[in-house]
Amino acid sequence: MSGPSGQGELSFSPVENGGLYSENFLESRLPQWSEYRDLDCQKPMDDIGLIWEQEGPSLPKANEAQVEEHFVQRILDLLGHAWTPRLGTRLRLDAACLTTRSF
Repeated sequence: MSGPSGQGELSFSPVENGGLYSENFLESRLPQWSEYRDLDCQKPMDDIGLIWEQEGPSLPKANEAQVEEHFVQRILDLLGHAWTPRLGTRLRLDAACLTTRSF
């Protein structure tokens, strides 16, 4: 949707869907789940913002491995995800993001 100046209008929604999930699920069903209602995301969002302030200015000049090490891995650690480092060949996964360390 475009505004009067031809620029897109901002939506004031707590989620950026991009068509991945149904709007009905996000707006009606998900808020009913206690796991969703009880989430307090302010601290993690603040921490991610600090990481962005520290690393963001250097990211445009960084290569993929540097972005992964200095930005992505720090956020995965912050969110409690386990990850395995890149293995170095195109025939294998660059990284695996796991919800537990037992594998």
